[in-house]
Amino acid sequence: MKTDRVNSRNHRVISIIQYLAPGYFAVVMATGAIALSAKIIGVTTLPNVLLWINVIIYLFLWIMLTMRIIKFPEIIMDDFRDLGRGTGFLTIVAGSAILGSQFILLDNQDLIGIILLGFAGILWLILNYGLIFGFITKIKKPSFEKEIGGSWLLITVSIQSIAVLLSVLELKKSLSRFPCFNFTDLSLWLLGDAFYILIILFIFYRMVFLKFSANDLAPTYWINMGAASISTLAGSLIATCSKNSASLHVLIPFINGFTLLFWSAATWWIPLLIILGWWRFVVHKVQFIYDASYWGMVFPLGMYSLCTLHIEKLFDFSFLLPVATLFFFLALVAWAITMLAFFYKTYNYFFRMSG
Repeated sequence: MKTDRVNSRNHRVISIIQYLAPGYFAVVMATGAIALSAKIIGVTTLPNVLLWINVIIYLFLWIMLTMRIIKFPEIIMDDFRDLGRGTGFLTIVAGSAILGSQFILLDNQDLIGIILLGFAGILWLILNYGLIFGFITKIKKPSFEKEIGGSWLLITVSIQSIAVLLSVLELKKSLSRFPCFNFTDLSLWLLGDAFYILIILFIFYRMVFLKFSANDLAPTYWINMGAASISTLAGSLIATCSKNSASLHVLIPFINGFTLLFWSAATWWIPLLIILGWWRFVVHKVQFIYDASYWGMVFPLGMYSLCTLHIEKLFDFSFLLPVATLFFFLALVAWAITMLAFFYKTYNYFFRMSG
């Protein structure tokens, strides 16, 4: 009997590895955004606690992903070619870059930040071009309305996370003696902005002009706001870096204007997403069942707080500080609830179901 239970649990571990969602590194993204917000707001202890929690999560997810690649390469490739799930792999890039920013800003570990920058950059080149090439050359493609969604904006998020890490290193003077990094940083930010504008048009078209049910409203639609938020964060940091750059100083008004544009876009999405959430859970009574996509909702809340803090600093808009603080606590509560839901589901899966 005991052997049967052990075998059953081993089988379930294998099953979890087999069907691990590609977007699970969004946990790292969400945790990092909240930790960095906490640091700026002035919360003590929590930022460093979240840093080391994030390190554990990051390493654990890499172990799981490595095992999945070794044991189930065919399933990995199926996910990679899937237009709905494939973009989830870009959370690895964003998670790595955000963790790098954490190490620099919370623990003064610039070298680890530089290593994670290089790692995230290589991953981005492979995944960005690999995914888009795979999507373009895919023979049997699903319908537009079935696959387009908020997760596609991870293309923007992954680019902007690298731009943020570059800016953080420039502000710490670790890369300031290399002018090419200023140019690269600005170029990446503009590329991420361009992808946001392109993809959000398709998402808006899908939501407004095609049939859209309560079940279609996945938590990842919050990335509509999250991608604009991280674009705001990257822009505000680049604007700060440009003050010390003779070649980019002339672009500061343009950078500031575009940065505020993206903050406005992120802010616009919030009431609509809240109303749509009420429509999904209250009107249509869709049951809350934990899955990895809910981290795609936690991350935008934390990132909105973080980018608003930087907007407040960049433009000296002190009236935005309470807004940023409010969203920090909302993100922290959402993080705690989602983490508890994860542990509750895991406990049920391993213990209650096995008798």
